[in-house]
Amino acid sequence: MSYKQLEMMEEISESFNREDSFALKEASNRALGMAVAGFDKTYAKIAIAAYVLSKITSKEHILKNPLWSDVKNTILAALEEAAQILRKNKAREFQEKLGEIEEDTREIDKKFGNYLKNTWDKAKIKIASSAYAQGLSLSQASELAQANKADLQNYIGFTKIHDEGKTSSSMKHRMKMLRELLA
Repeated sequence: MSYKQLEMMEEISESFNREDSFALKEASNRALGMAVAGFDKTYAKIAIAAYVLSKITSKEHILKNPLWSDVKNTILAALEEAAQILRKNKAREFQEKLGEIEEDTREIDKKFGNYLKNTWDKAKIKIASSAYAQGLSLSQASELAQANKADLQNYIGFTKIHDEGKTSSSMKHRMKMLRELLA
């Protein structure tokens, strides 16, 4: 059993129950860090789920909707089942449960609409772009988050992630420094 994954799922469940979008976003970032470090698609999916739940809990019109309580309880039950599956060390079943959580959150898109169209797909792009910003190639980031590569490329172009971390010294200067280090 992955205690770290179990710990993350419990944290996500507690944060979702409190409707704490900030804590969910932080959990998403931590899961993404684990995903990138080990090129682990399970952590990537956990990061995406936490990100989606953070978006859902940040929308006041959803939290005030009369249907919210039932939807929230459905997702909380799925999160607890996912944690139980992890406790039993059943990785394949855990993946399936994450898929069910995805379907539950996609239902929210259908029921509540208003600014939440395709939240899961947008989250995949966001998580993939963050993985790219952390050093993965475009293809690796796309594969890790199971995001559409063309959509990811467009998103990165609009966000200017590709402009981050520009070198401030010329190639000639960097080669000189490298030679001095190696001498």
